[in-house]
Amino acid sequence: MPRRFPPFSAIRAFESTARLGRQTEAAKELGVSISAISHQIKALENYVGAPLFEKQSGQLRLSAFGSQLLAPLTGALNMLESTFANYPNRSGVRQLTIQTYKPFANLWLMPQLADFTTRFPDIPLSVLTSTKRPLESDVDMAVIYANSKPQEERCDLLFREVTTPVCSPDLLKMKGGEPTIERLASERLISSAKYMNAWQDWMSDAGVQGFHARPSLVVDDLSTGLQAAISGVGWVMDMTPLASWYKGQGALVAPFKGVLHETGYSYYLVISRHCVNREDALVFRDWLLKQCGREEDEAPGG
Repeated sequence: MPRRFPPFSAIRAFESTARLGRQTEAAKELGVSISAISHQIKALENYVGAPLFEKQSGQLRLSAFGSQLLAPLTGALNMLESTFANYPNRSGVRQLTIQTYKPFANLWLMPQLADFTTRFPDIPLSVLTSTKRPLESDVDMAVIYANSKPQEERCDLLFREVTTPVCSPDLLKMKGGEPTIERLASERLISSAKYMNAWQDWMSDAGVQGFHARPSLVVDDLSTGLQAAISGVGWVMDMTPLASWYKGQGALVAPFKGVLHETGYSYYLVISRHCVNREDALVFRDWLLKQCGREEDEAPGG
């Protein structure tokens, strides 16, 4: 006897809408129109003979029957994802796809990857850079920059962002003597247009009240600012962990280690549901946590 199922597209449309809370988000995730999502949900409602959603104050909410149906359907789809994740794609090579932000990728991740590719040459990687929150269907893992812990089940804290001034060792030597916070206020300062208050925030934590930075140079992103500092243009505010590789190579120094300003933001590693048990994803996670100096028992809770 053949199995009897409603259309699989209708099941996916319902589960995606229920999980994401909006038909527009479900349409983006599944790559179809909002109208198609609506028609597919209606088809599933006709199949089961009951409404799956109801509108409350203009918001789409699961009905009582929809709530009962969601959990087993999500579990079944998760199992299907995990099953097919164990097989390579049509090219015969399964890449591990990681999404993050360009500054983190360029300044921190790329300098570390030689170690990973040497240790694990049989795990090919694909690194995507974007400021948009990744969809689980598009990536296997993501490094997310946020001011609160993401809600995903598998989420590891990598870094808490703190700021501290850095400059080239040659600039420090040229000035002579021990650098002081008071003297720093009169130095050539470099600011990022994306965080114009960085100097004021750090100076406030250092006990300097009423400080107003007059930067000698404003750049549109921190990577440009770090390059300027390496070239001796002036001091720039490092935002952990972005300058750590340059500091490790001796291209930049951070003399004021006792004063660190916490921005409230952190970097988190999130693993898509279909990859939580994939061997290559777990290998990369363990390697990344070690590179970040995080202990295994710290990881899930952050």
